Amino acid sequence: HRPFELCEGDHLVLTGAMSRQRGEWEGILRSLGLVPRNAVSRKTQLVIAADPDSESTKARKARSYHIPIVDEAWLEDAISDGIAVTANDRYPSATSW
Repeated sequence: HRPFELCEGDHLVLTGAMSRQRGEWEGILRSLGLVPRNAVSRKTQLVIAADPDSESTKARKARSYHIPIVDEAWLEDAISDGIAVTANDRYPSATSW
């Protein structure tokens, strides 16, 4: 897996039923300067999925655009490590580039 950075203004998409409510995650992401979106597009940098192996429409579209998909645990770890600064080498659970 290749490393990459998330920067202020980057677009992220949440999909699936997670342990935190979607509104809570969106608030956290916004507080970090990231932009939660409802749909995957070519501007999306990362998809956070309840199940990274999901065959949901959002996950399939992310794979077709080669957008990394990570799980909620990855997001929690990345936030504690400073996701808005860098997310390098933090993709053990990422699926499909």
